[in-house]
Amino acid sequence: MASEVAWQQISQLFPLGQQVEKMIRDDLAQQNLFMCYRLDDQLMARAIGIYRAQLENFADFYEPQLERWQGEDLSLGQRQHLHRVSARLTILKELVEEIVTMLPETKVLS
Repeated sequence: MASEVAWQQISQLFPLGQQVEKMIRDDLAQQNLFMCYRLDDQLMARAIGIYRAQLENFADFYEPQLERWQGEDLSLGQRQHLHRVSARLTILKELVEEIVTMLPETKVLS
């Protein structure tokens, strides 16, 4: 882990879930754009770096925070929402990994 996690209170579960949903929407839109255009080496490397950093954020912050909350005494509603956010984070990770894999295919042929 790059740095120490600043643990959040369970009251931050809903805003964190909203962040995950926004990232899914944004990354899907960006993926569609990447499929429509060809990228030069510099732009492709920058995009891959951004998405790899996003994957690191999942491992360094999001996943540990969700795991920490799973160990807390939560209400049924909180536990259900936590499960949903965890599932959506898995979907987001898979989407980002797919984007990183597909980006080299968008390279401009030299």
